[in-house]
Amino acid sequence: MKKAKPVIAITVGDPCGIGPEITAKALNNTEIFNMCNPVVISDVDVMRQAVDIAKVNLKINSVDTLKDCKYQYGIIDVLNIKNVDVEQIEFGKVTKMGGEASFQYIVKGIQLALEGKVDAVTTGPIHKKAIN
Repeated sequence: MKKAKPVIAITVGDPCGIGPEITAKALNNTEIFNMCNPVVISDVDVMRQAVDIAKVNLKINSVDTLKDCKYQYGIIDVLNIKNVDVEQIEFGKVTKMGGEASFQYIVKGIQLALEGKVDAVTTGPIHKKAIN
């Protein structure tokens, strides 16, 4: 019997940093989907912006539950945590909004892991000063 691929929660880190763009570029690699079923934990608008910045040809699938994930190359499944106004993002700056958002993404990832809904959690870059 073939073992199911692990579900990996990817928290994008600080939306004001490089984490969302790195996530978009990483998920543009078919090998990721051969190894696991990734789900991104982020504000969906942050990931839409990251896809544009990274210049990758990927679609966004905004989900409220993991049951709606497609786990398919070419599509980024985003568990939408509606906590960022992309118009307020100050790239490269330490902000309260960025810190709070990145913390909420991590909390959601850990919650999913503790509930057994994901097999592992990985995080994008965060800034300790922004979280404090």
